[in-house]
Amino acid sequence: MNVASCLPVCMGGVRLRALREEDDLAVFLGYRSDPLVARYQGWWPMDEARARAFLREHGAKADLDSAGHWLQLAIADAANDALLGDLGVWLSHDRAEAELGITVAPAAQGRGTGRMAMRAACAMLFADPAVTRIHANADARNTPCRRMLVAAGFRETGTADVFVKEEACVEHQYIVERGRAAPASEGDIP
Repeated sequence: MNVASCLPVCMGGVRLRALREEDDLAVFLGYRSDPLVARYQGWWPMDEARARAFLREHGAKADLDSAGHWLQLAIADAANDALLGDLGVWLSHDRAEAELGITVAPAAQGRGTGRMAMRAACAMLFADPAVTRIHANADARNTPCRRMLVAAGFRETGTADVFVKEEACVEHQYIVERGRAAPASEGDIP
């Protein structure tokens, strides 16, 4: 799937686009260096050198032709193109399944940014007829993320005991399937 030919993808006030080192560095570094943002993520807080290298590497990649590798996209404000977060996309080798991961900057949280970015990513992925299901995971302690996934149309399928950054935690697993998307609602998450 050549994501470059699909970008930008706009939906509900957000735009998915390629990451850009010079335009996105300040905001990206702001949230990717924040320990509170990194708490439930699989990555450690970044310094400026690592943030620049990440943006340089991932901004240059805009296709999912190499299945089995992650592609990182910017979540931008559709009105002014300001960076609001980033979204990781992974495709299985047979291209039937995808996985999404998301990070939303604190200033953009609580406004539907994550929900709309996930919906836009699902629409982009399901445009490829080979993709039949999309997975996402959330730490049990990250209730806002779990609510966002349900609101984006994912349904919870179970939990798994995992280690993330050397810490044992419970991860809730979510899925949306082609033609069987869960109703998009706020959902009841304990």
